[in-house]
Amino acid sequence: MDTTATPGPDVDDRSVRSWAQHAEALGEPGLAADLLTTVDGADDGHLARLALLDGRPDDALTALARGGDDVVPAHGPTSPEHVVAAAARAAQGDEGALATLLHVGSRVADPQQRADFLRLLAAAAGPAGRHDLADDAWVALVSEHGDRTPQGLGGWAAAHVARRDAARSTDAVRAVVGVARGLQDALPAAADDAGATTLAVRDLQRRGDRAGAALLAAAVARGGRTSPELRALRDETALHRRRAPTVVPWILALLLLPLGVVGIALGIGVVEGLRHVWRRVPDVSLCDEKAWDAIDGARRDDGRQTGVHGEVRPVPALAALVGFVAGIGLAFEVDARVRAIVPGLGDGWAMLLWAVPLLGVPALSFVLVEGVRRALVRRRVAREEAADRAAQLRTAGSCRCWDPVAAVGPFADAYVSLHLAPTRQPAGLPRGATVRRCPLTEVPWLVTTTTGGRASLVLRGAPSLPDAPHGTGGYL
Repeated sequence: MDTTATPGPDVDDRSVRSWAQHAEALGEPGLAADLLTTVDGADDGHLARLALLDGRPDDALTALARGGDDVVPAHGPTSPEHVVAAAARAAQGDEGALATLLHVGSRVADPQQRADFLRLLAAAAGPAGRHDLADDAWVALVSEHGDRTPQGLGGWAAAHVARRDAARSTDAVRAVVGVARGLQDALPAAADDAGATTLAVRDLQRRGDRAGAALLAAAVARGGRTSPELRALRDETALHRRRAPTVVPWILALLLLPLGVVGIALGIGVVEGLRHVWRRVPDVSLCDEKAWDAIDGARRDDGRQTGVHGEVRPVPALAALVGFVAGIGLAFEVDARVRAIVPGLGDGWAMLLWAVPLLGVPALSFVLVEGVRRALVRRRVAREEAADRAAQLRTAGSCRCWDPVAAVGPFADAYVSLHLAPTRQPAGLPRGATVRRCPLTEVPWLVTTTTGGRASLVLRGAPSLPDAPHGTGGYL
């Protein structure tokens, strides 16, 4: 393809507004606001809404003040700007404004207006510390209104992890792993854009839920295709185990084995009792500690992370059986050699000598064979994923100007390199963005990155030809 720059027509305000519209639809309110401030006649109410959704309630009220809409009338909001003002003041901690905002929500029935209201509610309730309201709003946006923006998915993920079962570790693991799968299967996937995962983890950290942040980061990084950003997030939030509470109980249990059946029962009691009073992971609940053991120790199992380890694997199980037989032979040999050195060896110590090879050799055989099996599974899944990604990217060389939105992630990279051509660069573009142009339709595309995850992002501009009288030529 010819990559020489072509002059092309200058980018006009129509394209900038189109880029801003698509950025807002993709959950990039900061980018949308930055774009709109470069054009004449930008609506202050719209800028205020974008600032609030971007986490800047002060800037939202400043924009509203330019039109005199920053104060909500005593009898309630009478315009969309007043609703934004109420949300911004609620985000600053004004409980009366939050109550006003909730009253507005009870009167909104139109689905699109309902989705817009839920975004305002989430943006207001979260900073105000009302995570119950913010969580309900994010969950409704994703489950009922199909929101798949990084903000929406991040809020949805944080809500479900924060509400995980506090008493049953198995249910907590299922909840966290289910959220991780949702982030891994999103578009773009978590491995291509860590934005939604990062937003969820930071939200949980702000709430003081250190365990929830660690569980989610580990589940996303370990349960699917990963990336340097996801691994860094997992390492940053990881819960570190203390060695002494992990090792000492098992040493005591082994020392009790010479007492026979009574020693085994006492050993089990010691291990379980010390686990409750001498915690391996400080400052988290026992349920979260068990959930961390399951998620941090889990690996990809046939391409999916389950967090469940009860399924029997034929080959590793056979290896364990062979190891048990070998352990019997090793135990006979060890017992004979030790008795030759210590003729009066007691039955209790003899039991300990038998227990080590009978338990250790099968366990070692199982771990080694299972490790090989998992490595083969990971290689197979990686090949399948690479083939799927290659199939998706094969269409990136075709024109996408018929698409009314944009492209994110690896497809955006491929579309820029395979289809879009360089053109003149206008001044004042935010976030180091550049402009490329479709060689077929001359439509300008904005090339930039997402806010949170640094994935590539391309936004479609307005066509250079005048719009048809009815927008679609009268055919639709």
